[in-house]
Amino acid sequence: MPGAMDVIALRRMADQGDAEAQHALAQCYDFGQNVPQDYAEAATLFRRAADQGHLDAQCELGLLYRDGTGVPQDDREAARL
Repeated sequence: MPGAMDVIALRRMADQGDAEAQHALAQCYDFGQNVPQDYAEAATLFRRAADQGHLDAQCELGLLYRDGTGVPQDDREAARL
């Protein structure tokens, strides 16, 4: 996981649309690594990366939907992802 300074750089890149940075930052929020744990923010970032075709982000977002973590529980959306 990235360090605190790396989180700032990841945020900058994620805000510019970098899918890899969005995925990495989402993982930080998902696990509370160098940022406060925030499942809703993780889901938002996973969604942005997933919408760009990032396969790991699609899978991880599907798990959040399966479990209802940070998003409403939705088995159909989980299976679609």
